[in-house]
Amino acid sequence: MFEFFQGLILFLGSTIALGIAYLSWKKIPSPGAKSATFLMLSVFLWTFSEGMYVTSNSFISTLFWDQFKFIGIVITPVTIFIMSLTHTHRISKIKKTFVLRLLIIPVITLLFAFTYENHNFFLKSFTYITIGNLSIINGEFGAWFWVHTAYSYTLLFLSFIFFAIEFFKQPKIYRRQTLVLIIAMIIPWISNILTISNLIGKVIIDITPPSFVITGLIMFLGMFRFKLLDLIPVAKEVVLESMDDGIIVLDNQNRLIDVNAAAAKLFNKQSKHIIGNIFSDVSPTLSQNILTAENDSNAHHKITLTINKEEKIYSIKKSTIYDIENRDIGQVISFHDITDLENIMKQLAYSKKIADDANKAKGLFLANMSHEIKTPMNGVLGLIDHLIEKDLDNETKHDLDLIKSCTDNLLGIINDILDYSKIESDKLLLESIPFNLKDTIIRTCRLFSFQADKKGIELICTIDNTLPKTVIGDSVRVRQILSNLISNAIKFTSHGSIHINVNAKEVDTNSHRLQFSIKDTGIGISEKEIPKLFDSFEQLDTSTTRKYGGTGLGLAIVKKLVHMMDGNIKVKSKIEEGTEFMIEIPFKTSIVPIIEDTKNYLFQELRTRKLSILIVEDNKINRTIIVKLLSNPNWKVITVENGQQALEELYKESFDLIFTDINMPIMDGYTLAKKIRLIEKEEIRDIPIIALTADTMNDQKEKCIEVGMNECISKPIRKKKLFTILNEYATH
Repeated sequence: MFEFFQGLILFLGSTIALGIAYLSWKKIPSPGAKSATFLMLSVFLWTFSEGMYVTSNSFISTLFWDQFKFIGIVITPVTIFIMSLTHTHRISKIKKTFVLRLLIIPVITLLFAFTYENHNFFLKSFTYITIGNLSIINGEFGAWFWVHTAYSYTLLFLSFIFFAIEFFKQPKIYRRQTLVLIIAMIIPWISNILTISNLIGKVIIDITPPSFVITGLIMFLGMFRFKLLDLIPVAKEVVLESMDDGIIVLDNQNRLIDVNAAAAKLFNKQSKHIIGNIFSDVSPTLSQNILTAENDSNAHHKITLTINKEEKIYSIKKSTIYDIENRDIGQVISFHDITDLENIMKQLAYSKKIADDANKAKGLFLANMSHEIKTPMNGVLGLIDHLIEKDLDNETKHDLDLIKSCTDNLLGIINDILDYSKIESDKLLLESIPFNLKDTIIRTCRLFSFQADKKGIELICTIDNTLPKTVIGDSVRVRQILSNLISNAIKFTSHGSIHINVNAKEVDTNSHRLQFSIKDTGIGISEKEIPKLFDSFEQLDTSTTRKYGGTGLGLAIVKKLVHMMDGNIKVKSKIEEGTEFMIEIPFKTSIVPIIEDTKNYLFQELRTRKLSILIVEDNKINRTIIVKLLSNPNWKVITVENGQQALEELYKESFDLIFTDINMPIMDGYTLAKKIRLIEKEEIRDIPIIALTADTMNDQKEKCIEVGMNECISKPIRKKKLFTILNEYATH
């Protein structure tokens, strides 16, 4: 019965060996998988043959399996030796010729083993005996058997020595992997010694093959289950120990399971004195701050620690650890030093505050400058518009035209500066409404016909017939782009002509790419100077500024506006031959027809209405100008100097419309509008309120609408604009 049990162990071992060989083969090309496969196949042959040997009950069968088992016996040491060479990095790639040389003695051994009954090289003599239920071959070994034995033990001993040397040579974090292999290597030696010395009593079979099964199982679990030979866990440990961030691992009892070197410095203790202790015992303050924070792998918490009398700020990140059954078994906590980053962020915040304050100061300065400059400009232009309508002699009208031209130029310069400031601060918004493109282009060109005629320059405007009638965009900014380029062309052209060509390239049924070309025969510029054209406040030389004037902002604004419209601009020029600006801008076409201009009729009808208008303006000149512009026998115009006076007047008189300045003493326009909209009397509460402002820097229109105003118009105020507002908002 005991003999049967020994045979059962051998068959069970062979089954395990074959299973490990199959699993190892499936792991190829993982590190060690190929060596493990061949090792376990040889162990399988050895163990299975030994099992068949001890369970056979005939001489022929016993003799066959006694010979066959040597296939596994001779291959096993060779595969272990190759494995040791590979994993100790003595041979990076095993060549076939090297393997063949290693197999010379094993092959000769197999040849002698399968023919030992015919000679005495392997067995000098042998007999077939039966012990209990076991039939075995007993004999005296020959010379070659001992050659084979010495060769096999030499390979196994060298393998053990290689692993041992590697163990002591390796850094500490690698030794665990090699130690597993050394332990696995020792097991067959122990079993072999026990077998030879008969220290295990009745066991008469060789227990070395089952011991190699155990060796193979340990190696397999180490390599593939716990990845002891894999690069990944080693690399992870190398990274964790070398990284600057502190890492600690806690179990569910808040015990410190692992601590890297950086984390140990935080505790000012060695790792061996920390691991295994309760977190709160090691550092009560730190544990309280960390463990009370939310468990969120995406959340970062800040904590301030004093390390070596120096205050440090750390970002703490917590991650929960789950086992294969998705149970919470602990957590990983990382500490990242963000002291320098926090200091930089504070400096950036301070710098940003300074920059924001500077921008606010700049915006306030430009707003005030706009208000202060445009206030007198409003008076000048208003008076000119008023005087031009009077019956004057030709000389006076000519003088007024010159004054108007000068003031228009001055206003253009002011507007350029303010527009550029708005673009730079991202406060310039483009409208997206349908407009008549052809009409916009023609009107713009006509504005400059007088200037061109005065200089004797031919101004030619050619518009392609395929140009869409109505497009969606900002007509004011399109007019500004063309005006700047045409004005520039006239300024730098003393003779010849200026050609304006507009073509349309259809992209699809709903959009076109419009191509504008403004070509002159002016002074031109050199090719190397072209990039400077669009620089802010840039003139090509001081003589140009003295001779032609200008701020150097016009082309900078043009380029920025074109880019805001998703377009592009190009320049071609030659000295003394002229310059050509080519612009391409995409526009969506509109199917909504634009109503024909009926303003003249409406304005005539408006003059016959009975209107009562309240003007709220603190500047005396502006009040005078608006009153003159609104001069009409059918209209009653009352003026006050601030919002408080306006409220008092509203309770005395009935008004159809209120024009109010925004910046006024005592009560400004915003406060006035808010108070009016809260009055219980409907006839007062619902009066249309129109804001008048010289501040073009801020988003005035939005703010005006927010406080309850109906519209916002900028100064200087023109008569046509006033009449348009009256026609839209006057109630009767």
